[in-house]
Amino acid sequence: MSEHDGQKRGSSLAAMTPLTPRTMSIAGQTLAYAHRPGSPRLVLLSGSHQDRRQWSSVIAELPAPLGLLVVDLPGHG
Repeated sequence: MSEHDGQKRGSSLAAMTPLTPRTMSIAGQTLAYAHRPGSPRLVLLSGSHQDRRQWSSVIAELPAPLGLLVVDLPGHG
C-alpha cells in the first residue's frame, strides 16, 4: 500500500466517523462545538463570523483515528 492509498483510506474512514454536535454553557455564554473521539486529538477553532462548518473539507481529509474538537466562537455556532 502506498502512502497515498493510506491517506485515501483514512479519509473514507473519517467520513464514516461523524462529528457529534454539542453545546455547553460557560459563564452564561453558550459554546457550540463538535466532537469525534480518537487519539491524538486536534482542536480546530472557527474564525470571526464563521462556524465549524468552515472545516468540512479539511475534516474529510483527516485520518479516522484522529480525534477532533471543532469549536465555534461564542455567538457564532
